[in-house]
Amino acid sequence: MKIPKEDIMKATIKGAIGAIPIAGSFLSEYLGLAFDNVAEARRNEWMDLVNDRLKKLEKLGHTMEELSKNEYFYTSIQLATQGAMKAHQKEKREMFANAIYNGFFKTDTLGDKELFYFSLLDRYTLTHIELLRCYSNAYYSNNIAERKKRIFNDFSNGIEKQLLSDGLLTTALFTIITKSGERFLNFIKTPEEETK
Repeated sequence: MKIPKEDIMKATIKGAIGAIPIAGSFLSEYLGLAFDNVAEARRNEWMDLVNDRLKKLEKLGHTMEELSKNEYFYTSIQLATQGAMKAHQKEKREMFANAIYNGFFKTDTLGDKELFYFSLLDRYTLTHIELLRCYSNAYYSNNIAERKKRIFNDFSNGIEKQLLSDGLLTTALFTIITKSGERFLNFIKTPEEETK
């Protein structure tokens, strides 16, 4: 039986902390308790989010039997669950749940674009997404300079370069969002969210 690397890492960290004289065993137990509590809370919240999106799909006429046979749906659940369990922000976990729902309507088979978007969501911070939204008229109607004032600093300059490198922004005379950038934002928006 193969032991998951997360379990090996957790045991290694607990063991290393346990080797610290006097306080080590206390810290080791505390770490184990913290891991279990956080993981359980995330897992429970994630199940609620996914159940909510499943109910929305059912209201649109998609049965659980149909969903259980859909390859795209199975793969998207796997990718989204892995990403959501790593995300410490609730908003990001919600985006993974939204991607399951929104991606279902894009294609019957998981395409390269959807795989790309899942990998971006897994890799991006909320600042990446907020900065990308600054360039989207669907999210803001005032000018880009005003939008960027809210979050722009040295840190976000590097993020903007990543968004450019990933093809979600482009530059000509000035920086603008690409169709791929807009599609990514649509991929992660809440099901009720219409363009503002």
